[in-house]
Amino acid sequence: MRIQPDLYHGEQSSDRFFEGWYFKLTTGDGRSFAFIPGVGKGHDPHSFLQIINGPKSEYHYLRFPIGAFHSSHERLEVGVGANRFSLSALKADVKEAGIKADLRFTNISRWPDSRLAPGSMGVFNHLSFLECYNQVCALDGRVEGTFAIDGKHVDLTDARIYVEKNWGRSFPKAWFWAQCNRFDDKRAAFTCSIGEVPIGGMSFRGIVSGLMLDGAFYPFTTMNGTAFRLSPRPGGMDLVMANSHARVKCEFTDGERFVLCKAPNNGEMCSRAPETLTASMVLSLSVPDDGGWHTIYQGTSSCCGIEYGGQWERKAIRANARSRRQ
Repeated sequence: MRIQPDLYHGEQSSDRFFEGWYFKLTTGDGRSFAFIPGVGKGHDPHSFLQIINGPKSEYHYLRFPIGAFHSSHERLEVGVGANRFSLSALKADVKEAGIKADLRFTNISRWPDSRLAPGSMGVFNHLSFLECYNQVCALDGRVEGTFAIDGKHVDLTDARIYVEKNWGRSFPKAWFWAQCNRFDDKRAAFTCSIGEVPIGGMSFRGIVSGLMLDGAFYPFTTMNGTAFRLSPRPGGMDLVMANSHARVKCEFTDGERFVLCKAPNNGEMCSRAPETLTASMVLSLSVPDDGGWHTIYQGTSSCCGIEYGGQWERKAIRANARSRRQ
């Protein structure tokens, strides 16, 4: 049977389990909003809907009974109460956040995978003992429909959607996340998740990152031997990722203000994760050329999402691969 990382995994888990889907909408003028439906099954089991209003740096956590969560067995289609989310549509009416949305998604770009290497985590999805799993459901997509904030309609001309999810027991003890599919030249979509992954009483530093450029996909993952270096600097972070096929350099500058999102720990939605949807970034892509690197793309964005967590906040982190160029 094919593993389907997009779908809900919690039906066989009665406690110490979480699962959440992350829908990030970015308008044509660079304003970003995130909707996070999910469940937490710790000592206080419930379903939830988190909302991040990037331009206002506002955060809302709406709590629902566990029975208010529902999902499809066949496709990515989940709901919390009357709010519904899928790879083709999003419908939400959240008075607490002043947001009403009735959206349709088209031209979805998926992470390439196979039966043996399903989803963005590939062969790691076959392991049943990891504390946390990550899935990039949609790298990019177009948005149509209606979206209103405090009764004022938002222009969705050239708006984009990004979707990912996490599930398991706890977030990694340390992590860094960055994402952007609204570059100034509209050519690229980028996502990156780095985490300290516990396994067998030890841990390793794993990475799931991908760049879509002009329809071509460049993966940077633990599975394909990617080495990375994450370095702090005043007001931001620098990231270098490299494998035998390509190298990406990212220069992140923090947004105006971070919000504190709830994150899972042993199924409890109790940890705090600083996140902003107003960061900026400069990204360059290089490919091997006569023993060195030849830069084939450089892009900029002022509406990048960034999240820090745990022990890696503002610390230099490195993970090496057996074969790499840096």
